[in-house]
Amino acid sequence: MNSGNGFLPIITGNLRRQSLASIDRDSDIFRQLRRPAEFDGGCGDCEFNTFCGGTRSRAFALTGNPLAGDPEVARAIEAVFDSPEHA
Repeated sequence: MNSGNGFLPIITGNLRRQSLASIDRDSDIFRQLRRPAEFDGGCGDCEFNTFCGGTRSRAFALTGNPLAGDPEVARAIEAVFDSPEHA
């Protein structure tokens, strides 16, 4: 069985029955992970989601949903923009 990575324990396919390219192309979760604007919470609305996207494994660990917002990224962004350098 193939999962996205060791920290996101979601079964995405079976390499004995499918090619890696087929799993990557056809797996629902991989298709969803390629559309960060559709992530839930702050990550979906964030202007940085196309190159950040949050940590999907942390979102899964905290909520059970790999497409949920990553609260740690939201806190980090707030801290940067609330800092005196950006005032």
